[in-house]
Amino acid sequence: MLSVSHRYANNRTDAEDIFQESVLNVFDRLKQLREPEKIAGWAKKVVIHEAIRFYKKRRNMFFSDDTKVFADQPDSGSDIYRRLETNELLRMI
Repeated sequence: MLSVSHRYANNRTDAEDIFQESVLNVFDRLKQLREPEKIAGWAKKVVIHEAIRFYKKRRNMFFSDDTKVFADQPDSGSDIYRRLETNELLRMI
């Protein structure tokens, strides 16, 4: 199962994540397996489906390191924090 994960992953960390989720899925769905002698092929299909799910989730994520855009804008709500007492802030948290 891990070697199948490696074929579908871009790196080792992703492969291990896919493998871990696949193992959990295999154990959760083991009772659905009708022919125990075909477990290897069935487990491979679980890994493939998990890899597809993994990358579909990742595709919708957007990462940005661009914080300068926000630093140049004036902070309109900053004086509200100056007016709050420390105890009020702690109570809110």
